Amino acid sequence: MKILFSPCHYIFDSRFEGGEVSWAYNIAHRLALVFPGSLVVTGYNNDRGNPTSYQVIELQLKQRYIDMSLRNAIKFNFSYFLETRRQIARGDFDILHHVLPFGFNSTFNLFVLSNIKSKAFPTVIGPLQSPLGYADNEIDTRNVRNTQPQKKRLDVARIMQTVFALPLRFLSNLTLKKAARIVVVNQYTKNLLMENNISGHKIVVIPPGIDTEHFQQTIPMQKPLQDIEIITVNHLVKRKGIDLIIKAFNILAQRYAHITLKIIGDGRAKKDLERLVAQLNLKNRIVFYGHIPNHNVKNVYQKADVFVSMSRSESWGQVYLEAMACGLPIISTKSVGSQSIIRDGVFGYLIEQEDIDGLAAKLAHLIENEQLRWQFGQAARKEVEENYDWNNVIIPKYIEVYQELLRKCC
Repeated sequence: MKILFSPCHYIFDSRFEGGEVSWAYNIAHRLALVFPGSLVVTGYNNDRGNPTSYQVIELQLKQRYIDMSLRNAIKFNFSYFLETRRQIARGDFDILHHVLPFGFNSTFNLFVLSNIKSKAFPTVIGPLQSPLGYADNEIDTRNVRNTQPQKKRLDVARIMQTVFALPLRFLSNLTLKKAARIVVVNQYTKNLLMENNISGHKIVVIPPGIDTEHFQQTIPMQKPLQDIEIITVNHLVKRKGIDLIIKAFNILAQRYAHITLKIIGDGRAKKDLERLVAQLNLKNRIVFYGHIPNHNVKNVYQKADVFVSMSRSESWGQVYLEAMACGLPIISTKSVGSQSIIRDGVFGYLIEQEDIDGLAAKLAHLIENEQLRWQFGQAARKEVEENYDWNNVIIPKYIEVYQELLRKCC
Protein backbone atom coordinates (compact mmCIF):
# COMPACT_ATOMS: atom_id res chain seq x y z
CA MET A 1 0.00 0.00 0.00
CA LYS A 2 1.23 3.50 -0.88
CA ILE A 3 -0.31 6.69 0.49
CA LEU A 4 -0.25 10.12 -1.12
CA PHE A 5 -0.42 12.76 1.60
CA SER A 6 -1.51 15.86 -0.32
CA PRO A 7 -1.64 18.42 1.00
CA CYS A 8 0.25 17.74 4.22
CA HIS A 9 -0.07 21.18 5.81
CA TYR A 10 1.83 24.27 4.67
CA ILE A 11 4.91 23.14 6.61
CA PHE A 12 6.46 19.70 7.13
CA ASP A 13 8.58 20.05 10.24
CA SER A 14 9.29 17.75 13.17
CA ARG A 15 10.38 20.70 15.33
CA PHE A 16 6.97 22.34 15.48
CA GLU A 17 4.87 21.36 18.45
CA GLY A 18 1.58 21.92 20.16
CA GLY A 19 -0.91 21.96 17.32
CA GLU A 20 -1.85 21.27 13.74
CA VAL A 21 1.64 21.29 12.22
CA SER A 22 2.68 18.65 14.73
CA TRP A 23 -0.37 16.51 13.98
CA ALA A 24 0.20 16.65 10.22
CA TYR A 25 3.88 15.79 10.55
CA ASN A 26 3.36 12.88 12.93
CA ILE A 27 0.50 11.36 10.94
CA ALA A 28 2.25 11.54 7.56
CA HIS A 29 5.74 10.69 8.82
CA ARG A 30 4.74 7.72 10.97
CA LEU A 31 2.34 6.27 8.40
CA ALA A 32 4.84 6.74 5.57
CA LEU A 33 7.34 4.69 7.56
CA VAL A 34 4.74 1.91 7.75
CA PHE A 35 4.01 2.14 4.00
CA PRO A 36 7.32 2.63 2.13
CA GLY A 37 7.02 4.42 -1.19
CA SER A 38 4.43 6.86 0.13
CA LEU A 39 4.77 10.53 -0.77
CA VAL A 40 4.20 13.78 1.13
CA VAL A 41 3.25 17.01 -0.67
CA THR A 42 3.71 20.11 1.47
CA GLY A 43 4.32 23.81 1.09
CA TYR A 44 7.73 23.90 2.72
CA ASN A 45 9.86 20.99 3.93
CA ASN A 46 11.91 21.93 6.96
CA ASP A 47 12.63 18.33 7.97
CA ARG A 48 15.69 17.58 5.87
CA GLY A 49 16.44 14.35 7.70
CA ASN A 50 13.56 12.46 6.07
CA PRO A 51 14.04 8.68 5.88
CA THR A 52 14.66 7.30 2.40
CA SER A 53 11.59 5.06 2.67
CA TYR A 54 9.35 7.92 1.54
CA GLN A 55 9.64 11.12 -0.46
CA VAL A 56 8.69 14.71 0.38
CA ILE A 57 7.81 17.15 -2.40
CA GLU A 58 7.77 20.78 -1.35
CA LEU A 59 5.90 23.37 -3.35
CA GLN A 60 8.60 25.91 -2.46
CA LEU A 61 6.38 28.58 -1.01
CA LYS A 62 8.30 31.70 -0.06
CA GLN A 63 6.05 32.11 2.97
CA ARG A 64 7.10 29.58 5.61
CA TYR A 65 4.60 30.39 8.34
CA ILE A 66 1.02 29.28 8.80
CA ASP A 67 -0.26 32.85 8.52
CA MET A 68 0.16 33.05 4.74
CA SER A 69 -0.68 35.99 2.55
CA LEU A 70 -3.76 35.69 0.35
CA ARG A 71 -1.54 35.36 -2.71
CA ASN A 72 0.40 32.47 -1.18
CA ALA A 73 -2.79 30.78 0.01
CA ILE A 74 -4.18 30.77 -3.54
CA LYS A 75 -0.83 29.61 -4.92
CA PHE A 76 -0.65 26.81 -2.36
CA ASN A 77 -4.09 25.42 -3.22
CA PHE A 78 -3.48 25.38 -6.96
CA SER A 79 0.06 24.03 -6.55
CA TYR A 80 -0.93 21.02 -4.48
CA PHE A 81 -3.89 20.41 -6.83
CA LEU A 82 -1.58 20.18 -9.86
CA GLU A 83 0.98 18.06 -8.00
CA THR A 84 -1.72 15.71 -6.73
CA ARG A 85 -3.08 15.27 -10.24
CA ARG A 86 0.42 14.51 -11.57
CA GLN A 87 1.07 11.92 -8.88
CA ILE A 88 -2.32 10.23 -9.25
CA ALA A 89 -1.81 10.01 -13.03
CA ARG A 90 1.29 7.89 -12.41
CA GLY A 91 -0.94 5.26 -10.80
CA ASP A 92 1.44 4.46 -7.94
CA PHE A 93 -0.83 5.28 -5.01
CA ASP A 94 -3.74 3.52 -3.35
CA ILE A 95 -5.16 6.26 -1.12
CA LEU A 96 -5.13 10.06 -1.05
CA HIS A 97 -4.95 11.50 2.46
CA HIS A 98 -5.68 15.23 2.84
CA VAL A 99 -3.87 16.29 6.05
CA LEU A 100 -4.73 19.95 6.64
CA PRO A 101 -6.20 19.67 10.14
CA PHE A 102 -8.27 22.83 10.56
CA GLY A 103 -11.95 23.51 11.18
CA PHE A 104 -14.21 21.60 8.79
CA ASN A 105 -15.77 24.81 7.42
CA SER A 106 -12.45 25.69 5.78
CA THR A 107 -11.45 22.25 4.50
CA PHE A 108 -11.67 21.82 0.76
CA ASN A 109 -9.54 19.92 -1.73
CA LEU A 110 -9.50 20.99 -5.37
CA PHE A 111 -8.46 17.54 -6.58
CA VAL A 112 -11.29 15.82 -4.73
CA LEU A 113 -13.77 18.38 -6.08
CA SER A 114 -12.55 17.89 -9.66
CA ASN A 115 -12.14 14.12 -9.52
CA ILE A 116 -15.15 12.49 -11.17
CA LYS A 117 -13.83 9.05 -10.26
CA SER A 118 -13.38 9.85 -6.58
CA LYS A 119 -15.17 6.65 -5.53
CA ALA A 120 -12.62 4.57 -7.45
CA PHE A 121 -9.76 6.38 -5.72
CA PRO A 122 -10.51 6.57 -1.99
CA THR A 123 -9.81 9.83 -0.20
CA VAL A 124 -9.31 10.34 3.53
CA ILE A 125 -9.76 13.84 4.96
CA GLY A 126 -8.52 14.75 8.42
CA PRO A 127 -8.07 15.02 11.26
CA LEU A 128 -10.62 17.84 11.34
CA GLN A 129 -11.71 20.03 14.22
CA SER A 130 -14.87 21.95 14.96
CA PRO A 131 -14.68 25.66 14.04
CA LEU A 132 -13.54 27.87 16.91
CA GLY A 133 -16.44 29.54 18.66
CA TYR A 134 -14.49 32.64 19.62
CA ALA A 135 -14.21 35.59 17.23
CA ASP A 136 -11.22 37.63 18.30
CA ASN A 137 -9.01 39.83 16.16
CA GLU A 138 -6.11 38.91 18.41
CA ILE A 139 -6.25 35.27 17.37
CA ASP A 140 -2.95 34.55 15.67
CA THR A 141 -2.99 31.80 13.05
CA ARG A 142 0.69 31.04 13.40
CA ASN A 143 1.83 27.91 15.22
CA VAL A 144 1.25 27.91 18.97
CA ARG A 145 4.79 28.38 20.22
CA ASN A 146 6.73 28.97 17.02
CA THR A 147 6.28 32.67 16.39
CA GLN A 148 8.42 34.58 13.92
CA PRO A 149 8.64 38.29 13.09
CA GLN A 150 6.49 39.02 10.06
CA LYS A 151 5.69 41.88 7.75
CA LYS A 152 2.18 43.25 7.79
CA ARG A 153 -0.02 41.55 5.24
CA LEU A 154 -3.57 40.49 4.60
CA ASP A 155 -4.98 38.25 7.32
CA VAL A 156 -6.16 35.24 5.34
CA ALA A 157 -8.15 33.74 8.20
CA ARG A 158 -10.14 36.93 8.72
CA ILE A 159 -10.75 37.43 5.00
CA MET A 160 -12.03 33.88 4.66
CA GLN A 161 -14.29 34.34 7.67
CA THR A 162 -15.95 37.33 6.02
CA VAL A 163 -15.74 37.61 2.24
CA PHE A 164 -15.28 33.90 1.50
CA ALA A 165 -17.28 32.38 4.36
CA LEU A 166 -20.26 31.11 2.35
CA PRO A 167 -18.42 29.83 -0.76
CA LEU A 168 -15.71 28.29 1.41
CA ARG A 169 -18.31 26.48 3.47
CA PHE A 170 -20.00 25.24 0.29
CA LEU A 171 -16.73 23.92 -1.19
CA SER A 172 -15.77 22.33 2.12
CA ASN A 173 -19.11 20.59 2.47
CA LEU A 174 -18.88 19.30 -1.10
CA THR A 175 -15.34 18.00 -0.48
CA LEU A 176 -16.43 16.18 2.65
CA LYS A 177 -19.38 14.58 0.89
CA LYS A 178 -17.06 13.23 -1.84
CA ALA A 179 -14.49 11.88 0.64
CA ALA A 180 -14.53 8.16 1.42
CA ARG A 181 -13.60 8.72 5.08
CA ILE A 182 -13.42 11.77 7.32
CA VAL A 183 -11.30 11.65 10.47
CA VAL A 184 -12.30 14.03 13.28
CA VAL A 185 -10.61 14.74 16.61
CA ASN A 186 -13.64 14.18 18.85
CA GLN A 187 -17.28 13.14 19.00
CA TYR A 188 -18.42 16.77 19.16
CA THR A 189 -16.97 17.43 15.70
CA LYS A 190 -18.59 14.28 14.34
CA ASN A 191 -21.98 15.40 15.66
CA LEU A 192 -21.58 18.82 14.02
CA LEU A 193 -20.72 17.24 10.67
CA MET A 194 -23.76 14.98 10.86
CA GLU A 195 -25.89 18.06 11.55
CA ASN A 196 -24.43 19.44 8.30
CA ASN A 197 -25.77 16.40 6.41
CA ILE A 198 -22.48 14.48 6.25
CA SER A 199 -23.16 10.76 6.53
CA GLY A 200 -22.14 9.41 9.92
CA HIS A 201 -20.92 6.07 8.55
CA LYS A 202 -17.96 7.74 6.82
CA ILE A 203 -16.85 9.74 9.91
CA VAL A 204 -14.23 8.18 12.20
CA VAL A 205 -13.12 9.67 15.53
CA ILE A 206 -9.32 9.49 15.90
CA PRO A 207 -7.77 12.07 18.23
CA PRO A 208 -4.29 13.54 17.75
CA GLY A 209 -1.60 11.59 19.56
CA ILE A 210 1.38 12.28 21.77
CA ASP A 211 4.92 10.90 21.83
CA THR A 212 4.96 9.28 25.26
CA GLU A 213 8.65 8.43 24.95
CA HIS A 214 9.53 12.09 24.46
CA PHE A 215 7.10 13.51 27.02
CA GLN A 216 7.81 11.38 30.08
CA GLN A 217 6.90 11.53 33.73
CA THR A 218 9.64 11.99 36.29
CA ILE A 219 9.55 11.10 39.97
CA PRO A 220 8.40 14.31 41.70
CA MET A 221 10.60 15.84 44.35
CA GLN A 222 9.02 16.56 47.70
CA LYS A 223 8.58 20.31 48.00
CA PRO A 224 7.34 22.64 50.71
CA LEU A 225 4.07 24.37 49.84
CA GLN A 226 5.89 27.61 49.15
CA ASP A 227 7.99 26.16 46.32
CA ILE A 228 5.19 24.85 44.12
CA GLU A 229 5.57 25.71 40.42
CA ILE A 230 2.48 26.39 38.31
CA ILE A 231 2.89 26.30 34.54
CA THR A 232 0.89 27.34 31.49
CA VAL A 233 2.02 26.70 27.92
CA ASN A 234 0.11 28.61 25.28
CA HIS A 235 0.13 31.25 22.61
CA LEU A 236 -0.19 34.64 24.27
CA VAL A 237 -3.41 35.98 22.78
CA LYS A 238 -6.67 36.98 24.44
CA ARG A 239 -8.43 33.73 23.55
CA LYS A 240 -5.99 31.73 25.68
CA GLY A 241 -7.00 33.49 28.91
CA ILE A 242 -3.51 34.03 30.34
CA ASP A 243 -4.80 37.23 32.00
CA LEU A 244 -7.22 35.12 34.05
CA ILE A 245 -4.40 32.87 35.27
CA ILE A 246 -2.37 35.89 36.36
CA LYS A 247 -5.33 37.33 38.29
CA ALA A 248 -5.99 33.99 40.01
CA PHE A 249 -2.32 33.71 40.90
CA ASN A 250 -2.51 37.17 42.46
CA ILE A 251 -5.19 35.88 44.86
CA LEU A 252 -2.83 33.10 45.98
CA ALA A 253 0.35 35.17 46.09
CA GLN A 254 -0.24 36.59 49.56
CA ARG A 255 -1.18 33.23 51.04
CA TYR A 256 1.72 31.29 49.54
CA ALA A 257 4.79 33.47 49.66
CA HIS A 258 7.07 31.53 47.31
CA ILE A 259 4.90 29.80 44.71
CA THR A 260 5.77 30.74 41.13
CA LEU A 261 3.99 30.87 37.79
CA LYS A 262 5.85 30.06 34.58
CA ILE A 263 4.33 31.29 31.32
CA ILE A 264 5.68 29.54 28.22
CA GLY A 265 4.94 31.01 24.80
CA ASP A 266 4.89 34.22 22.79
CA GLY A 267 2.20 36.24 21.11
CA ARG A 268 0.58 39.60 20.53
CA ALA A 269 -0.74 39.94 24.09
CA LYS A 270 2.65 39.53 25.77
CA LYS A 271 3.29 43.22 26.48
CA ASP A 272 -0.20 43.69 27.93
CA LEU A 273 0.30 40.65 30.14
CA GLU A 274 3.68 41.92 31.31
CA ARG A 275 2.06 45.25 32.23
CA LEU A 276 -0.60 43.41 34.21
CA VAL A 277 2.07 41.49 36.12
CA ALA A 278 3.91 44.74 36.88
CA GLN A 279 0.71 46.44 38.09
CA LEU A 280 0.10 43.54 40.49
CA ASN A 281 3.72 43.73 41.70
CA LEU A 282 4.35 40.09 40.76
CA LYS A 283 7.42 40.43 38.53
CA ASN A 284 9.47 38.31 40.94
CA ARG A 285 6.84 35.58 41.06
CA ILE A 286 5.64 35.30 37.46
CA VAL A 287 8.21 34.55 34.76
CA PHE A 288 7.70 34.86 30.99
CA TYR A 289 9.95 32.32 29.27
CA GLY A 290 8.92 33.03 25.69
CA HIS A 291 9.12 30.30 23.09
CA ILE A 292 10.84 27.10 24.19
CA PRO A 293 11.70 24.56 21.45
CA ASN A 294 9.91 21.23 21.37
CA HIS A 295 12.92 19.20 22.49
CA ASN A 296 13.30 21.39 25.60
CA VAL A 297 9.73 22.18 26.63
CA LYS A 298 9.31 18.73 28.20
CA ASN A 299 11.93 19.71 30.79
CA VAL A 300 9.75 22.62 31.89
CA TYR A 301 6.72 20.35 32.28
CA GLN A 302 8.75 17.85 34.29
CA LYS A 303 9.89 20.48 36.81
CA ALA A 304 6.38 21.87 37.33
CA ASP A 305 3.72 20.72 39.79
CA VAL A 306 0.42 21.85 38.23
CA PHE A 307 -0.61 22.72 34.66
CA VAL A 308 -3.24 25.43 34.11
CA SER A 309 -5.21 26.57 31.05
CA MET A 310 -7.97 29.20 31.07
CA SER A 311 -8.62 29.20 27.34
CA ARG A 312 -11.85 30.89 26.28
CA SER A 313 -12.28 28.51 23.34
CA GLU A 314 -10.53 25.30 22.25
CA SER A 315 -11.42 22.76 19.57
CA TRP A 316 -8.79 20.40 20.96
CA GLY A 317 -5.79 21.24 23.18
CA GLN A 318 -2.51 19.42 22.52
CA VAL A 319 -0.88 21.01 25.56
CA TYR A 320 -3.21 18.99 27.78
CA LEU A 321 -1.73 15.78 26.39
CA GLU A 322 1.82 17.09 26.78
CA ALA A 323 1.24 17.98 30.44
CA MET A 324 -0.61 14.73 31.16
CA ALA A 325 2.18 12.68 29.57
CA CYS A 326 4.59 14.36 31.98
CA GLY A 327 2.39 13.38 34.93
CA LEU A 328 0.94 16.79 35.76
CA PRO A 329 -2.52 17.40 37.23
CA ILE A 330 -4.58 19.70 35.01
CA ILE A 331 -6.88 22.62 35.78
CA SER A 332 -8.73 23.97 32.75
CA THR A 333 -11.82 25.86 31.76
CA LYS A 334 -14.62 23.87 30.17
CA SER A 335 -14.35 23.89 26.38
CA VAL A 336 -14.91 21.45 23.54
CA GLY A 337 -11.24 20.51 23.61
CA SER A 338 -10.72 20.20 27.35
CA GLN A 339 -13.91 18.22 27.89
CA SER A 340 -12.83 15.79 25.15
CA ILE A 341 -9.60 15.01 27.01
CA ILE A 342 -9.85 15.80 30.72
CA ARG A 343 -12.04 13.88 33.15
CA ASP A 344 -13.03 16.20 35.98
CA GLY A 345 -11.88 14.86 39.34
CA VAL A 346 -9.72 12.17 37.70
CA PHE A 347 -6.90 14.04 35.91
CA GLY A 348 -7.57 17.38 37.57
CA TYR A 349 -10.40 19.89 37.50
CA LEU A 350 -12.65 21.55 34.92
CA ILE A 351 -13.99 24.97 35.89
CA GLU A 352 -16.36 27.47 34.32
CA GLN A 353 -15.22 30.09 31.82
CA GLU A 354 -13.80 33.31 33.33
CA ASP A 355 -13.97 31.83 36.87
CA ILE A 356 -10.92 33.43 38.48
CA ASP A 357 -12.01 32.63 42.04
CA GLY A 358 -12.74 29.03 41.05
CA LEU A 359 -9.26 28.66 39.58
CA ALA A 360 -7.65 30.12 42.70
CA ALA A 361 -9.63 27.71 44.91
CA LYS A 362 -8.69 24.63 42.87
CA LEU A 363 -5.05 25.69 42.74
CA ALA A 364 -4.98 26.16 46.52
CA HIS A 365 -6.48 22.69 46.97
CA LEU A 366 -3.77 21.09 44.82
CA ILE A 367 -0.98 23.16 46.35
CA GLU A 368 -1.89 21.85 49.79
CA ASN A 369 -2.49 18.23 48.75
CA GLU A 370 0.64 16.55 47.44
CA GLN A 371 -0.98 13.10 47.39
CA LEU A 372 -3.84 14.35 45.21
CA ARG A 373 -1.39 15.96 42.77
CA TRP A 374 0.41 12.63 42.47
CA GLN A 375 -2.88 10.72 42.07
CA PHE A 376 -4.13 13.01 39.29
CA GLY A 377 -0.75 12.95 37.57
CA GLN A 378 -0.54 9.15 37.61
CA ALA A 379 -4.05 8.83 36.18
CA ALA A 380 -3.23 11.40 33.49
CA ARG A 381 -0.06 9.58 32.44
CA LYS A 382 -1.93 6.26 32.25
CA GLU A 383 -4.62 7.87 30.10
CA VAL A 384 -2.22 9.12 27.43
CA GLU A 385 -0.32 5.82 27.36
CA GLU A 386 -3.51 3.83 26.82
CA ASN A 387 -5.42 6.16 24.49
CA TYR A 388 -3.13 8.71 22.82
CA ASP A 389 0.29 7.18 22.13
CA TRP A 390 1.13 7.84 18.47
CA ASN A 391 2.72 4.51 17.56
CA ASN A 392 0.78 2.14 19.79
CA VAL A 393 -2.72 3.62 19.56
CA ILE A 394 -3.30 6.37 17.00
CA ILE A 395 -1.34 5.17 13.94
CA PRO A 396 -2.90 1.66 14.07
CA LYS A 397 -6.34 3.32 13.88
CA TYR A 398 -5.36 5.12 10.67
CA ILE A 399 -3.99 1.88 9.23
CA GLU A 400 -7.32 0.22 9.99
CA VAL A 401 -9.14 3.02 8.11
CA TYR A 402 -6.89 2.54 5.07
CA GLN A 403 -7.26 -1.23 5.05
CA GLU A 404 -11.03 -1.05 5.35
CA LEU A 405 -11.24 1.33 2.38
CA LEU A 406 -9.10 -0.90 0.19
CA ARG A 407 -11.15 -3.96 1.09
CA LYS A 408 -14.33 -2.17 0.04
CA CYS A 409 -13.15 -0.55 -3.18
CA CYS A 410 -10.65 -3.11 -4.51
